Amino acid sequence: SIKHYLAYDVECSSGGAGAHFAETHTDNDSPGGANGFTCQAPGVDRFHMNANLSEPDLVEYYGEVFRRPLSAGVSAIMCAFPSVNGTPSCANGLLQNRLARDTYGFDGFIVTDCGGLPFVNQDHYMTSSPAEAVATAITNGLDSECGIGGPQGPGHYIHWGTIHDSLAQGLMNETDLDRAAIRIWRTAFRMGLFEENGPWDHLGFEHLDSVENQQDSFQAAVQSMTLLQNKNGLLPLKLSSIKTLAVVGPFTFATQNIKGDYTGPNIRVLENSVGTRMQARAKESPSTTLIYPAGTSNINGPDSM
Repeated sequence: SIKHYLAYDVECSSGGAGAHFAETHTDNDSPGGANGFTCQAPGVDRFHMNANLSEPDLVEYYGEVFRRPLSAGVSAIMCAFPSVNGTPSCANGLLQNRLARDTYGFDGFIVTDCGGLPFVNQDHYMTSSPAEAVATAITNGLDSECGIGGPQGPGHYIHWGTIHDSLAQGLMNETDLDRAAIRIWRTAFRMGLFEENGPWDHLGFEHLDSVENQQDSFQAAVQSMTLLQNKNGLLPLKLSSIKTLAVVGPFTFATQNIKGDYTGPNIRVLENSVGTRMQARAKESPSTTLIYPAGTSNINGPDSM
């Protein structure tokens, strides 16, 4: 599956570049996005921003990132919180139908970012009611709502319960609803979720964090890096020729921040932190002193120094 389709607030964290296309929406209760990404324009965050994109930028730059996986048969898209060219992403027929489905050949289902559907009427003001927001989103390509925790418990669907109101008010018809349901169940059938002995039934906790998975993760990390220059053969470091080595950064011994969002416990995180691995290397060279300057005080989190 692909998350945060299409132009997201990470653009607004680039030192002000996002302010050129993000319209300001003043909201004193939301000074910044959930991940701390904010534009240099006050009040602009990932929940309220509107990315004004030219058609070439939309298709050739932002859309191109998603074209290959969508064309290759990815099963699901999670639409993002922001608006694109004045229309909320999760109710944007240009993004969800014309571009993803008609142009890129996507035939899976689209789900909101968790808690994202109410933004159609409550924050982007595209519609005037929850029922209208649901109908507008479904008729423009959305298939499901990702619930969010609240007084009703985890996974509470904030707007999806108004589908009956949408139908009763004639804002959409059962054909629209059938189309969304078919996309969801078709994906479930493709995954074998209804088979008596499905392809995933044999998997258990013992398959998590397996040696094979660790090797794949390591290779993915290695292949994502590019060494542009290794002047005078500096790397790999020869500790025996170094008197003092500074490992700079606020997360040198991080056990939480480096895992990223939506991660479970990982017993190997501490032993694989940068600081721990460097300490192990330093044992080979007792004459080398390691120091750990944080380098910045602008990073917050459970592991920040």
